[in-house]
Amino acid sequence: SKIDADKMTIEKITTQLFPLFNEIRTYFEPKAIEKGIDFNIHYDFPLPEKIQTDPTRLKQILINLCSNALKFTETGSITMAVCCNSADQKLAITVSDTGVGVKEEQLDKLFDPFAQASPSVARQHGGTGLGLSISKRLSEMLGGTINAASVYGEGSHFEVVISTGKLENVKFIRNRSELAT
Repeated sequence: SKIDADKMTIEKITTQLFPLFNEIRTYFEPKAIEKGIDFNIHYDFPLPEKIQTDPTRLKQILINLCSNALKFTETGSITMAVCCNSADQKLAITVSDTGVGVKEEQLDKLFDPFAQASPSVARQHGGTGLGLSISKRLSEMLGGTINAASVYGEGSHFEVVISTGKLENVKFIRNRSELAT
């Protein structure tokens, strides 16, 4: 309702990326293990240590995408891949799964409010069909967008791109060993 009424505000603050991603892992990895699937985060280094964004809204988007992936994946894996285009000051996070996927004719409607892939999805998995619509609006408020690609029966890929803010004086993490602590 707040989004539709243009009352939703975002607060762009300095946000440490890796602790935020670790929160996502801490929440979803046990749920994935419980279902017998893998949950991975892949970092395409170099990545900024911190960016200017609204961490609450970014987490909201990632939780929605990972929740959907978990809901629709019975075997295989969910992977969250993170990369940064520092020249464009954009961070891209792709959530991929090996779940049921979406039929091509339904892809265009995925981001419509109250849309779900099919009536049987609503019956079987529940939900209101608002998560992706809200996530799209939030990603736009964070200076980016969200896109989907899917092959029915093989899985889906949802890419959210957001603005990083200025990166001139930001430390870049070059490999996983720099994350230790």
